[in-house]
Amino acid sequence: MATNGASNNYNNSLMRSASPSGSTTSTKSASEEYANDPRYKKYVQLVEKNLQFFDAVNEWADIISFLGRLLRSFQAYPQYPVIPRKMTVAKRLAQCLNPGFPAGVHQKTLDVYTYIFETIEPNQLVEDLPLWSAGVFPFVQHAATHVKPQLLSIFEKYYFRLGPDLKPAMRGLVIALLPVVEEEGSEFFDKGISLIDQLGKVVELPFHNSCIWLVLINNASLRLAALNYLLRRLPKLDNQEDIAAVLGGAENINLMVRSFAATLGDSHLLVQRNMLELLVQNFRLNTKVLSHNDRVVIMKAAAGTVLRKDMSLNRRLYAWILGPDESPRAQLNYMLTHAHQPFVQAINSLFIESISRKQDREDLALYDGQRPYRMLVSLMDKWEVGQPVLNTIFLDVVRCLKKESQLPEFNTEVRHSANMWLDLVDPYLVWSKLFALMDTRYPGKENDSNPESRSYQQELDDLSLILFLLQTFKMADEEIQQMHMPLFLAAAVRKLEEAVKQPNFSFITAKSNVLVNIISTLLHLLAPGILQDRRPSKLNLESPTETDLQSSTEDYKTFTSGESIIEYARNFYGLRNNAGDASTQLFTDFVNNSSKEDGGDMSMASLPNSISESTMAIYNTPQPKYDPVRGSILINELIHATASFITTFIQTCALSPSMEERGDRARNGNKAHYHSLFHSVCEILGHLMARANIKPIDIKDCMEALFKCSSDGPDFTFVSSSLNTLLQVADSPSYIKASPWHPKLVKAIVDNLWNYLSADSPFCHNRTVQLIWQTTEQTRSHLVESIVSSYLVDPDLSKRTDAYARFGLFWRLSDDDKISVVFAKPMFIMLDLIKRRSTVAERRAGETFIRCHLRSYTRLLEPIIMGLLEKRIVWRPATFTVTAKAEQDEEKYNITYFQYARPFDWDISDYMFETLMDIVKFGGLGALRSFASYHILAPSHVSDAFLEKLSISTLESVTHDTDVDITYLDALIAISLRYLQSEPVDNLSPNAKIVNNSIQGHAAELLLEIVTTVDFIDIDTVATIHQTCLQKLLFCIHTGKLDPQTRLLHIVHSTLSILATYVSSAAKGTVANAEKSLRRKLQVDSVLTDPMGQFDGSSASRNVTGATAATPMATSKEKSNFDGDVIFSTSGLFIRCVTDAFSTLSNRPVLQHWMDFWLTSLPNLRGYFRDIILPLLISICDQTTICRNQFERLIRQRLASSVTDRSDVLDTIELPDSYILIFLNGIEKMMMFCLMDKNVSNAWVPGHKRTASASSTATTASANAQKTHDTSALRGFALLLYGDDAAHTKDQPHEERKGRDTILFHLPTILQVLVDVWDTFDTNKVDVDNSEPSTLGYLASCQRVHTRLEKTLERLYRSHSIDTVEACVELFFMSNPAALEFEMSADQKISTIVFDFMLSAPSGKPQHVVPLLFDGIRARSSGMYLSRPRVILRTGKLTDTSLMRFAEIYCDTLVTSEELASMWQLIQTFSKDYLSQTSATMKMFIPTLLRFLTTVQEKLYDGTVAEDRRVRKEAQDVYQRVIDYCILIAGRSFDQGIWLRRTNVYEREEHAASSDKISLNDATATEMGRSVSGSTVSDLEKRTGWKAREDTMIEQINLYIANIVIPKLKHLIVDQDRINSLLNNLVYYVIGPVLKTKPSLSKVVVFIDQIYEMAKLPFTYRTWRKEVWEMFLDSRFFYMSAATCQKWRTIIQAIMTAEKERFVEVANRISTSPSTALFSNREQESLARALNLRRLTFIIFSGTNDQFISQLPIIQEKLVELLKLDHNELIHVEIYLCLRVIITRFSQRHLTNFWPVILTEMMRLFNSFLGNDMTAKPEEAQIALAGCKFLDLLCTLETESFQIYQWIFIVDDIDALLQKKSHPSTIIERFASKLASSATGIDNYAEQALTSNPSIDTSNGERKRPMLTMRNIGSVHQLEFFVNHISLYVYQANLSLAPPDIAFIEGLLQNDLLEGDMD
Repeated sequence: MATNGASNNYNNSLMRSASPSGSTTSTKSASEEYANDPRYKKYVQLVEKNLQFFDAVNEWADIISFLGRLLRSFQAYPQYPVIPRKMTVAKRLAQCLNPGFPAGVHQKTLDVYTYIFETIEPNQLVEDLPLWSAGVFPFVQHAATHVKPQLLSIFEKYYFRLGPDLKPAMRGLVIALLPVVEEEGSEFFDKGISLIDQLGKVVELPFHNSCIWLVLINNASLRLAALNYLLRRLPKLDNQEDIAAVLGGAENINLMVRSFAATLGDSHLLVQRNMLELLVQNFRLNTKVLSHNDRVVIMKAAAGTVLRKDMSLNRRLYAWILGPDESPRAQLNYMLTHAHQPFVQAINSLFIESISRKQDREDLALYDGQRPYRMLVSLMDKWEVGQPVLNTIFLDVVRCLKKESQLPEFNTEVRHSANMWLDLVDPYLVWSKLFALMDTRYPGKENDSNPESRSYQQELDDLSLILFLLQTFKMADEEIQQMHMPLFLAAAVRKLEEAVKQPNFSFITAKSNVLVNIISTLLHLLAPGILQDRRPSKLNLESPTETDLQSSTEDYKTFTSGESIIEYARNFYGLRNNAGDASTQLFTDFVNNSSKEDGGDMSMASLPNSISESTMAIYNTPQPKYDPVRGSILINELIHATASFITTFIQTCALSPSMEERGDRARNGNKAHYHSLFHSVCEILGHLMARANIKPIDIKDCMEALFKCSSDGPDFTFVSSSLNTLLQVADSPSYIKASPWHPKLVKAIVDNLWNYLSADSPFCHNRTVQLIWQTTEQTRSHLVESIVSSYLVDPDLSKRTDAYARFGLFWRLSDDDKISVVFAKPMFIMLDLIKRRSTVAERRAGETFIRCHLRSYTRLLEPIIMGLLEKRIVWRPATFTVTAKAEQDEEKYNITYFQYARPFDWDISDYMFETLMDIVKFGGLGALRSFASYHILAPSHVSDAFLEKLSISTLESVTHDTDVDITYLDALIAISLRYLQSEPVDNLSPNAKIVNNSIQGHAAELLLEIVTTVDFIDIDTVATIHQTCLQKLLFCIHTGKLDPQTRLLHIVHSTLSILATYVSSAAKGTVANAEKSLRRKLQVDSVLTDPMGQFDGSSASRNVTGATAATPMATSKEKSNFDGDVIFSTSGLFIRCVTDAFSTLSNRPVLQHWMDFWLTSLPNLRGYFRDIILPLLISICDQTTICRNQFERLIRQRLASSVTDRSDVLDTIELPDSYILIFLNGIEKMMMFCLMDKNVSNAWVPGHKRTASASSTATTASANAQKTHDTSALRGFALLLYGDDAAHTKDQPHEERKGRDTILFHLPTILQVLVDVWDTFDTNKVDVDNSEPSTLGYLASCQRVHTRLEKTLERLYRSHSIDTVEACVELFFMSNPAALEFEMSADQKISTIVFDFMLSAPSGKPQHVVPLLFDGIRARSSGMYLSRPRVILRTGKLTDTSLMRFAEIYCDTLVTSEELASMWQLIQTFSKDYLSQTSATMKMFIPTLLRFLTTVQEKLYDGTVAEDRRVRKEAQDVYQRVIDYCILIAGRSFDQGIWLRRTNVYEREEHAASSDKISLNDATATEMGRSVSGSTVSDLEKRTGWKAREDTMIEQINLYIANIVIPKLKHLIVDQDRINSLLNNLVYYVIGPVLKTKPSLSKVVVFIDQIYEMAKLPFTYRTWRKEVWEMFLDSRFFYMSAATCQKWRTIIQAIMTAEKERFVEVANRISTSPSTALFSNREQESLARALNLRRLTFIIFSGTNDQFISQLPIIQEKLVELLKLDHNELIHVEIYLCLRVIITRFSQRHLTNFWPVILTEMMRLFNSFLGNDMTAKPEEAQIALAGCKFLDLLCTLETESFQIYQWIFIVDDIDALLQKKSHPSTIIERFASKLASSATGIDNYAEQALTSNPSIDTSNGERKRPMLTMRNIGSVHQLEFFVNHISLYVYQANLSLAPPDIAFIEGLLQNDLLEGDMD
């Protein structure tokens, strides 16, 4: 039979690998003894000659011939008791025992072994035992049947005679002999048993057994054989002496326990069965062999056997746990006495480990999570085992399950396993545990009332277990629904009712809340029929322990009314005296004694022999039968207990007057718990009353308490809950139908609710209104209506005024359309406020309530005017000064008014004006026309008395000429203005001021009616009214007078409209027609009804924006003649009034009126854009920011407060959302007006003032900004607005500068204000509790603000979509500067607030936004077609690349695949258009286009469009073209001229942008904060680096191609030919040129990444193989980092998979013989040889396990040839490194014939150091380190094939732990001894042995790791620590059952393969 050729070749080459230096000392002595003997020399020569014959063998017959020659050579010289060249002989003989050879070869080899053992002396055999045993030991398991007797006889005849000298090889010998006893029926089984027995006699029996324990731990294949031997030879141990004699000390027993645990975890069924059989036979639990901890370890492993579902395993396991007795009682007694406690601890540890273990793989984590539950399910099949264990650990299991459910790894599979387990548990056991838990934990210990204590928290967690169990698992079992759940529910409610009566109830509110949640959950889980009076079938509710006992004959016990439900439940569940569950009593007899052990003797002597009768009774006594608690009994018990709790709670907690005095924490820290508790219990009572169908229930005390709480409750939560419950109970059919709604009680309830409609409780309003409506529906007709009406007619003015506001709030929040019918009386009272004589406050309330429902009445003029001009009325002029503080000076405004010199009858004047107003309102236009047509001086019109009373001076302000015949209308205007300007002096009665306010109000109304209704009015009169009203408004603002402002605003609006018409006509040169243009009437009524209505259409003259400030004019001088533009001349006064009205806090009640006035006045001011509109836009933006900051401070205050105080914070602070809504509305209307009205400009400014205005704009910008608001946060905005606007419009005439352009230029600034508001009012930023009534208002506020902003943004989209989108882009990049980076780091998060803001509007969807972004890019790219060209106002602010980058992020974040599919044609057209043009922008833009297309197409293909072949082909074409361009750019092959031109383009853009910048000082810039108008996104781009220079851009392109493009090519470009074409270009233009320069790998990481990604695509191999292979063969290849190495491993594996011949090519490059060239450099040659071998090693390391199995003979042959080289060559370092990789990459069965070579070489290596003086050179030290590393790895992996040889090198038995002093027996021991003896005079390097590479951690408690991690050593002595501790390290690792850390080993090998990064 021919052998393998390659195997023969490397076997033939092994002869020279053994050198004489490998001989031992005695061999040298024998050689020296016979050295001079000529016959001995011939003997040696003959042996050497015959050994050389081995090189020529070709088939197995040649091997037999070789062995015959070798044997005859030995027989030729029998006189010499030594074997020459014994190392080579041993190696050859071991190779001849290859299992693949025929049995004849084996027999011949054994003949040679026999002769050698006969020849040499026993002491020589002991010395050479490792040498000869290396071939004999492993051959036993492979020997043929007829060969095995010969082999066994060798062991028996030659080995056993060595006696104790066999001890070092004992473990190896046991491993060798155990295969003989693996099959019980084999013919050699008894012989094998006998041989192993003889080994036990050779050494101590405990030592012999310890070797078997180690075999059980490490040799899985020999466990069955070892158990076969133990079952026959291990004796039963009954006393301590026997234990010590057989097992030895504690160390041996500990090792045995670990071996049993490892064996029980074996996957082989027969092994587990024999192991359990051994436990039953020899290690019964009632003996003293095993300690408690040992039992826990074994039981933990044994419990896993139940998962096999094998009856033979279960039978043996239960026999071991339950004992030999067959009686159930005896088995239970045995189990509880000996096995229960350790078994429970073992099961518990399994659950704990399933939570805390660190899983490496997901499937392992899944298995470990389900395994404990599956064990419990299997254990429940055996009641005697499962029931006691489950009874003890049930709650612990639930705790573990709860903890595990909180882990992210928890999944539905684990939940399913746990649910299956719980379904199988007896419901009686489950609910008895839950009830016991509730009974003992609530209310808890009386002496432990500290919620912060550990015991309190433990009790709280235990109660939460019940809630977790109910919420997690289904409770659908009939027994649970019929019996346990109702009983538990009733007991829990009664426990709650008893707890509230305890004095320490305030300290257990947290536990009470948990219990209430449990009750609520049970109510929802309870079947509806349980509460019905229907007799169920009798349930078998007996104890589950009655399986084999007779059923009880007692009748069912029934719960009756008046009986304690808690005691009933305790009796049912077998609990006595509230002592907990049955398991507590179970261990009463032995818990105090069971844990006592005798000083570590592993005995259980202290455990009792049996359990007491009382304990056994728990399991053996049948439980009595009980009738379910259900129907009327249950509902009556629940309702009365709940009602009693509510009654007591209200009396002792909610309404207790001593709570504050006692300092009860329930009023402070526990307030939230009290609220939640009371609310939940009230809901429970309502739920019970709704479901009850029994006779009426009398809960009078509870109802009275609820009434009391509803009427007197100081806390709204209590009031809301109590009243809601009161209403539910009263409406319940089960409640006694005696009407509880007495008028006094209803009045008290409504009074209490009315208080919560105040402004102090904004978040209670919604709920209060709901409660009032519910009360109205429950009470008799008109009762609540009458009560509310009484509030509105209260004699107290302040209460009445407050009632008006509260009723208005009630009216606004009521959703019922019947409110006008139900509350008719209050409605008429509010309407009457404007009809009867009332205070100004009441009139204002009436106007606010019915602002759009005013009517007019006619009046008689003459008596009214006479009454108004009574002689007793004397006016005296006065001046009021308003000071505006600026930074440098004070600007004063002087307002002229009149004071009443003496008192008069104010009521008459008030009555007259009121009557006059009635007349004017009633008569309307007809009445006013008659007033204007009648002249006062006409005799026929007035009487003499009237003329006498008429004061001419009074009319001067109107007529300006005393000779003019005035009309009644002129008189009314003059009189009204005089009264309007008049104020009483301070010394007059307070009533005078009140009546004066009423007079002025009526006078203003009269003026308003005149101005707005009369057909024609003199322009001078209009100017006078306008200026006078402005002065009066400013006076009212600063004196806090709110009432006159509304009417004055209407007057000013009307006069402004008239003046604007005249001024616009005059500006157009048609002054002659100005008078005619005034003959029109403004429909102010429509404006008042809907003041915003005129801006809601699509007219071009709508909406508002702007920001500038004009110098206010001095108003101290009154005008008597119209001298030009009144609007311009009073602009300063106008701006001052409006700005102060917006900013003055005391003026906020009329803020809406002012905003309406300003917005309706915008069309009248379109010609004063820069002088009026812009300053007020800044003011409104400023106020918006201030309101936002107030709200933000409120939110921060809420977050900073405790959880229980948050609702108080929201209740007590008024939110400014109503004000911010007003300002937001103003911003929207102003922006839309300026954007839509093309006539908005500064064209109406008088011509002689335009030049001065234009020239002073830049110089007065700061002053104008200061005049808008002294503390404005937008002062920088004003400065920037003036400066930038002047810069970007400097070439336009002043009057031609359009407001639209200015607004668009600064649109990002305005939008930033809106975005900040959006962000502040985002409810997701604040954690709110929706169950709190106070949060409803907060959520409603945020919703209103967001709705307002959505409408604003929608209108901007519709009118100026592209400008709006670009403004949002700027805001996005200003808030996310890092987004401009080509690659963002993982820790950089993008703020999406701008995205949320954009998406809020319907027009902000991706279908609208993406096309707009494309239009913006086209507008910025020369040569691109644009359908509607537009001028980019913000030149240099945005670039095409930043827009494209935004489009990429936008599509990636928001756009779905369906939306992209609908937009694909647009995207494709845009991409093709851009690629077809040759502009200078391509080079910078195309990379961003590539990113965009990658994002788009990746999403696109995930949708349905992937099925459309045409669309997919078009997408691939575009994408391929873009990638080609990027490859050209990355390869620097793009047109260089374009790059230069691009630079020029950017230079021009930068120059243009810099020309538009304004230079701001530091102070201004600080106040500006983040001013978007001053930002330039292009500047941010240039700072990001990827635009800084071309090199950086190219590097980023390469990174993107490597990390994103190539991995997605297979998905985005499916066609392989297209992909190969692209990658060919990439290699040709980018990768190839770089790699040809042969740079270091650290400098080409990005290109390695590209190759790495290409290597994942097998079909691309030919595109990159040439360049990569050349790089692999480079001498600097191994200078790389670990991360780069991981990528190269993938690349090399791809190469070897595609071209297997590459492996042979690398192997052939390794020269195995020295060069014969004359001038060869041996050092260089050696280095090249080592480098090539390392390349081969790296290839093997890069492959998978057994990937190169077909090349293994080549590898072995090369290594054998290399071993022949000089042993001092460094090639041996690489050989051992290669061997380490081979051990990890090849299965052990493929390396069987290679072990003789490995072992011989290792022995030769260490023997060479034993034979010298240990002064090795550094090169030899490196070789020693390499050999030790190889041995270290072998010991760490501890493969079964090596364990039989391990004793040769290290101590592998228990002596390693005991460290008994004896002579060195192993190679490593002798090596350590040699190192110790030669340490004198040599530096000690031992301390550095494990610290040479501190970056690698060698300690891991769960897995084994190699000891040696250093790369280099300087001396062999640095290995001293390793050689001294390796044996102990390996033994302890075996004892821990730890598997090897493969990941760490892989990292260590990789670290040794690399030389580090060159940089």
